[in-house]
Amino acid sequence: MPWNTFDRNRSHLEAQYHDPAWDEASGWSLDRLEAAVARLVADAERRGEPRIRTKARVFELLLRHGRIEVDP
Repeated sequence: MPWNTFDRNRSHLEAQYHDPAWDEASGWSLDRLEAAVARLVADAERRGEPRIRTKARVFELLLRHGRIEVDP
């Protein structure tokens, strides 16, 4: 049965959450992402940009430059 497999896969899923195996070639490091987000937020606050727009830009930055893990 292809559904109801959560209990069987739970330990594997929790391990991925706590210690992901990022593909380092797939995006920026956490330090670089944090610095870019901090700059983006500071610039938005300086310009008086609406918070919802800032959140959208942060989300876009993370989607474009975040590292990924492919789990077969």
